[in-house]
Amino acid sequence: MDLLDFFLTPAQRNARRIRDLQEAAARDRRSRRRAEEAQEDQIARLEAENDRLRLWVAALTEVLLEKGVLSDGELREAVERLQPPPLPADEEENPFAGLGR
Repeated sequence: MDLLDFFLTPAQRNARRIRDLQEAAARDRRSRRRAEEAQEDQIARLEAENDRLRLWVAALTEVLLEKGVLSDGELREAVERLQPPPLPADEEENPFAGLGR
């Protein structure tokens, strides 16, 4: 409470407090909206990068197969070796279950 609040009626103080709370809530909503927009932009950039990487991998794979550097069987074996192990059932549902261990 500042010095001016001393001269306000209880109704005026309540109105001022309500206004202050509404302004704080509006600032909070704007801040959250900006954070969500930044997150959406980051997701879009990562998806675009992922698409470019997929294209590069597909092109490289095609060249390696066409040049005979790699056979279909060798490619399948390499992909199987590089596959991550399956997650336990409880971690499949919650990708954050293993954090903090």
